Amino acid sequence: MYDLLLRPHVFFARQASNKADLFFPFLIVLSVSGIGLSIALEVSRGMSFNEDFEALRWRISVATSVIAALANLMLWPVVCCITLAVALLLWNRTVTYRLLLAATAYAELPLLIGGILNLILVIRRPVMVAPHKMSVADIQQYLEQETVLGATKYVSAVASVWSGLLMTLAVKYNLRMDVVRSALTVLLPYLGYRLALFLVAIAS
Repeated sequence: MYDLLLRPHVFFARQASNKADLFFPFLIVLSVSGIGLSIALEVSRGMSFNEDFEALRWRISVATSVIAALANLMLWPVVCCITLAVALLLWNRTVTYRLLLAATAYAELPLLIGGILNLILVIRRPVMVAPHKMSVADIQQYLEQETVLGATKYVSAVASVWSGLLMTLAVKYNLRMDVVRSALTVLLPYLGYRLALFLVAIAS
């Protein structure tokens, strides 16, 4: 893991030439999902509602948090498939699915580190808010400006950029492409996703 974090070129060059092992990659993705679940539940504990809705609120929080965690697990192979499809269609490059699956999971390690830091932050400085006394817009502004969630947003942003850089290197070495085409292979699906969200927002 030292090479993955500090010498990713060396790590992915070695990983791309070895037999794919999915045990540790699966642990990374599973841990990212588990940390995300823990953060969501920890934050929801600070949300105070009318007592009549407290039990229902907790069940909904647990259910949505579990769904979000499972979504991360399910997105892992989906991201790998999309990356393979883009590389094949644009650059006529391909690699074994299992090898790229491992590489994309290793690229999530910064998300795990960022998630651990965020979990520590929300535990040390619990988020407390009473939504029934505030509008939705006021709640969102309060959470981002007056609670630790404002700091966790920046931690998550740094972790996402770092993970994106590792993903670019993973594609570069596994698909044997230059860094520009590798970056485009990673960026284009994300830009397409953001465009789709934008169009849906306009349509609605």
